[in-house]
Amino acid sequence: MQTLQFTRALATIVTDLKVQELVAFLRPYVIRSVGAVGVTDEQKDAFSALFIASQIGYAHLREDARTAKIMDSLGVPDLYSPQRFGKMIRQLGTLQQSAQTYNAPDLFVDFYTMYSGLSQLVTIKDTCKQFLEAERIPPVSPGNEITELRLFDY
Repeated sequence: MQTLQFTRALATIVTDLKVQELVAFLRPYVIRSVGAVGVTDEQKDAFSALFIASQIGYAHLREDARTAKIMDSLGVPDLYSPQRFGKMIRQLGTLQQSAQTYNAPDLFVDFYTMYSGLSQLVTIKDTCKQFLEAERIPPVSPGNEITELRLFDY
Protein backbone atom coordinates (compact mmCIF):
# COMPACT_ATOMS: atom_id res chain seq x y z
CA MET A 1 0.00 0.00 0.00
CA GLN A 2 1.32 3.40 -0.94
CA THR A 3 1.77 6.16 1.63
CA LEU A 4 -0.95 8.36 0.17
CA GLN A 5 -3.40 5.45 0.11
CA PHE A 6 -2.61 4.68 3.73
CA THR A 7 -3.10 8.24 4.98
CA ARG A 8 -6.32 8.59 3.00
CA ALA A 9 -7.58 5.26 4.36
CA LEU A 10 -6.91 6.50 7.91
CA ALA A 11 -8.79 9.73 7.19
CA THR A 12 -11.70 7.73 5.78
CA ILE A 13 -11.74 5.47 8.83
CA VAL A 14 -11.87 8.45 11.20
CA THR A 15 -14.59 10.14 9.15
CA ASP A 16 -16.81 7.11 8.50
CA LEU A 17 -16.60 5.89 12.10
CA LYS A 18 -17.64 9.36 13.34
CA VAL A 19 -14.60 9.24 15.61
CA GLN A 20 -14.30 12.96 16.30
CA GLU A 21 -18.02 13.24 17.06
CA LEU A 22 -17.86 10.28 19.45
CA VAL A 23 -14.76 11.67 21.19
CA ALA A 24 -16.51 15.02 21.67
CA PHE A 25 -19.58 13.27 23.06
CA LEU A 26 -17.59 11.07 25.46
CA ARG A 27 -15.27 13.82 26.75
CA PRO A 28 -17.52 14.98 29.67
CA TYR A 29 -17.91 11.36 30.80
CA VAL A 30 -14.17 10.75 31.20
CA ILE A 31 -12.43 14.10 31.82
CA ARG A 32 -13.30 15.89 35.05
CA SER A 33 -11.97 19.29 33.98
CA VAL A 34 -14.59 19.46 31.23
CA GLY A 35 -17.32 19.70 33.84
CA ALA A 36 -20.40 17.61 34.41
CA VAL A 37 -23.36 17.81 32.08
CA GLY A 38 -26.86 16.56 32.61
CA VAL A 39 -27.74 13.42 30.70
CA THR A 40 -30.97 14.26 28.91
CA ASP A 41 -33.15 12.12 26.69
CA GLU A 42 -31.91 14.20 23.76
CA GLN A 43 -28.30 13.29 24.61
CA LYS A 44 -29.20 9.62 24.89
CA ASP A 45 -30.93 9.80 21.50
CA ALA A 46 -27.95 11.66 20.01
CA PHE A 47 -25.55 9.00 21.28
CA SER A 48 -27.74 6.22 19.90
CA ALA A 49 -27.94 7.93 16.48
CA LEU A 50 -24.19 8.58 16.49
CA PHE A 51 -23.54 4.98 17.51
CA ILE A 52 -25.74 3.63 14.70
CA ALA A 53 -24.08 5.89 12.10
CA SER A 54 -20.67 4.78 13.37
CA GLN A 55 -21.63 1.10 13.22
CA ILE A 56 -22.89 1.54 9.63
CA GLY A 57 -19.57 3.19 8.75
CA TYR A 58 -17.71 0.32 10.42
CA ALA A 59 -19.62 -2.30 8.41
CA HIS A 60 -19.02 -0.35 5.21
CA LEU A 61 -15.28 -0.02 5.90
CA ARG A 62 -14.98 -3.77 6.62
CA GLU A 63 -15.99 -4.44 3.00
CA ASP A 64 -12.66 -3.08 1.71
CA ALA A 65 -9.89 -5.57 2.49
CA ARG A 66 -7.14 -2.92 2.77
CA THR A 67 -9.15 -0.71 5.08
CA ALA A 68 -10.22 -3.72 7.14
CA LYS A 69 -6.57 -4.71 7.50
CA ILE A 70 -5.64 -1.24 8.78
CA MET A 71 -8.55 -1.26 11.24
CA ASP A 72 -7.53 -4.70 12.49
CA SER A 73 -3.96 -3.55 13.09
CA LEU A 74 -5.21 -0.51 15.02
CA GLY A 75 -7.49 -2.59 17.26
CA VAL A 76 -10.71 -1.05 15.99
CA PRO A 77 -12.67 -4.35 16.13
CA ASP A 78 -12.05 -4.50 19.89
CA LEU A 79 -13.47 -0.99 20.30
CA TYR A 80 -16.44 -1.76 18.08
CA SER A 81 -17.59 -4.97 19.71
CA PRO A 82 -21.40 -5.05 19.85
CA GLN A 83 -21.22 -5.90 23.55
CA ARG A 84 -19.28 -2.72 24.34
CA PHE A 85 -21.67 -0.37 22.56
CA GLY A 86 -24.73 -2.18 23.90
CA LYS A 87 -23.40 -1.94 27.43
CA MET A 88 -22.55 1.75 27.00
CA ILE A 89 -26.03 2.55 25.72
CA ARG A 90 -27.62 0.71 28.66
CA GLN A 91 -25.29 2.44 31.13
CA LEU A 92 -25.94 5.86 29.62
CA GLY A 93 -29.65 5.26 30.18
CA THR A 94 -29.09 5.00 33.95
CA LEU A 95 -27.09 8.23 34.33
CA GLN A 96 -28.46 11.59 35.44
CA GLN A 97 -25.11 13.44 35.21
CA SER A 98 -21.98 12.69 33.19
CA ALA A 99 -19.88 12.93 36.37
CA GLN A 100 -21.53 9.78 37.74
CA THR A 101 -19.14 7.73 35.60
CA TYR A 102 -16.22 8.80 37.81
CA ASN A 103 -17.71 7.04 40.83
CA ALA A 104 -18.53 3.78 39.08
CA PRO A 105 -15.34 1.99 37.98
CA ASP A 106 -17.13 -0.53 35.72
CA LEU A 107 -18.94 2.29 33.97
CA PHE A 108 -15.87 4.52 33.72
CA VAL A 109 -13.72 1.77 32.20
CA ASP A 110 -16.06 1.31 29.24
CA PHE A 111 -16.42 5.02 28.55
CA TYR A 112 -12.70 5.73 29.02
CA THR A 113 -11.53 2.78 26.93
CA MET A 114 -13.73 3.92 24.04
CA TYR A 115 -12.68 7.56 24.46
CA SER A 116 -8.99 6.70 24.66
CA GLY A 117 -9.04 4.30 21.71
CA LEU A 118 -10.90 6.73 19.48
CA SER A 119 -8.66 9.63 20.54
CA GLN A 120 -5.63 7.57 19.57
CA LEU A 121 -7.14 6.98 16.12
CA VAL A 122 -7.41 10.74 15.61
CA THR A 123 -3.82 11.24 16.82
CA ILE A 124 -2.49 8.51 14.52
CA LYS A 125 -4.41 9.94 11.56
CA ASP A 126 -3.13 13.47 12.22
CA THR A 127 0.47 12.28 12.71
CA CYS A 128 0.46 10.18 9.54
CA LYS A 129 -1.12 12.97 7.53
CA GLN A 130 1.50 15.43 8.78
CA PHE A 131 4.60 13.28 8.29
CA LEU A 132 3.61 11.02 5.42
CA GLU A 133 1.55 13.39 3.33
CA ALA A 134 1.85 17.08 4.18
CA GLU A 135 5.65 17.15 4.35
CA ARG A 136 5.99 15.20 1.09
CA ILE A 137 3.49 17.18 -0.92
CA PRO A 138 4.47 20.84 -1.26
CA PRO A 139 1.74 23.40 -0.63
CA VAL A 140 -0.18 24.42 -3.72
CA SER A 141 0.49 27.98 -4.78
CA PRO A 142 -2.53 30.07 -5.75
CA GLY A 143 -3.44 29.58 -9.38
CA ASN A 144 -1.85 26.11 -9.55
CA GLU A 145 -4.64 23.89 -8.34
CA ILE A 146 -4.17 20.12 -8.35
CA THR A 147 -6.67 17.77 -9.89
CA GLU A 148 -6.63 14.16 -8.78
CA LEU A 149 -7.63 11.61 -11.39
CA ARG A 150 -8.39 8.02 -10.59
CA LEU A 151 -8.13 5.35 -13.24
CA PHE A 152 -10.80 2.73 -12.58
CA ASP A 153 -10.17 0.49 -15.56
CA TYR A 154 -7.57 0.35 -18.28
